[in-house]
Amino acid sequence: MKATYYLVCGRTALAIYRSQADGERLARLLHQEAMGMRVASRMLPEDARPKAPGKRIACALSVMLDTPLPIEALVVEPASRRQSAYTRTILDSDPFHALSCIHFENDIFVASPELVYYQLTRGRDIATSWMLGSELCGRYALDSDAKDGMHDRPPLTTPEALDRFFARSHMPCSHAAGKRILPYLKAGARSPKEAEIAALMALPRRMGGRGIPGVTLNRTIALTPEAARVAKRSHLEGDAYLETIDENVEYDSDAHHLSREAHERDERKANALRMMGVSLTTITAGQLNSWSAIDAILDGLSRKGGFHKRLETPGIKQAQQHLWRELLSGRARI
Repeated sequence: MKATYYLVCGRTALAIYRSQADGERLARLLHQEAMGMRVASRMLPEDARPKAPGKRIACALSVMLDTPLPIEALVVEPASRRQSAYTRTILDSDPFHALSCIHFENDIFVASPELVYYQLTRGRDIATSWMLGSELCGRYALDSDAKDGMHDRPPLTTPEALDRFFARSHMPCSHAAGKRILPYLKAGARSPKEAEIAALMALPRRMGGRGIPGVTLNRTIALTPEAARVAKRSHLEGDAYLETIDENVEYDSDAHHLSREAHERDERKANALRMMGVSLTTITAGQLNSWSAIDAILDGLSRKGGFHKRLETPGIKQAQQHLWRELLSGRARI
């Protein structure tokens, strides 16, 4: 008799990764492994098959995992499919996917972050794929109960691991938006706003970005002794550092509500960066939410680097405005 297990995937797995307690626990386990699937592959027999939870098991999983019904689960055989108010199965016969999971408890396994991304970006647009990838590769998790709509969490994966997952899958989906953005996806975002700004800068113009190379999120900048005395610390961390033009782009959501101490700290940071030859651009919430303002700022950064020989066509400008609108509308969040 073949061994069986429950492989929670899709939106249910994403909800678990977004849970503060369970998400951080799984993040620690994932960091102990080079790939999430290696945890499962050591624990599961080669002939093990994921099964669909029935009503009783699905309700128990919903309580234990603190996630809403229906529970999404992966199955490999058409006869195992179920669609109900309690269970929604995803049919996937790729044996690599069936082992791309991490042990959660007893006979329950959670789909790897790479499998979750693969599943949830199928049929999605560029903006949605970017935001999900940024969250999984970033230092935050969306949380509707948190004050800022998110909480801190270690990164679960990397853009390179996501790309390898697509390459190893039976269906690599090379033309899907979720696959096409991966060469440009930036790891390390600390908030959705940082991820949005990174998309607007780093994605190529044909995808709605500016095609600015060398974008690094939350890079640690070591200071010279003179700059360190000004900043009163030995290093600084930039929101988005543009290596190609030595520009640090900061997102400031509370530009008009800073305390005197915070304002002084920001001024020390700006002065220290200038001493290092690094320019500073600050994007406020109002500027990010205004197409004319953010368009002018990003155009200025692009012109400063001279990254493109050809001028932007009306089609490129339309694609850029469309990406900005999709990112800022909230529709790009799963």
